[in-house]
Amino acid sequence: MSNIIERYRAGGGHSRSRLQQRARWDAEIGHFRVRDSMDIDSEDQVSERAELHFLAALVDELMKALLEAQVMNRAQLQEIENAVSARTGAAPRAW
Repeated sequence: MSNIIERYRAGGGHSRSRLQQRARWDAEIGHFRVRDSMDIDSEDQVSERAELHFLAALVDELMKALLEAQVMNRAQLQEIENAVSARTGAAPRAW
């Protein structure tokens, strides 16, 4: 798991502080407005995508650890995977 965290840190972290700074600047010059997902700069999209991949990898590692520690069994993990798959529209992975 430390590998994932190190790769994430090497990638520049997440974009929340950048977005907060931009909102402050916009408010100072009087152009503050709520941005929807289509109005985010491509740099922010890349950063947010990297954060999502990091979080997905972290959840995957946690689920593997739960399986190895016998806290949950494969059927329980598959139920979680199926529920996530139904919400995201992606094909479920097999546990």
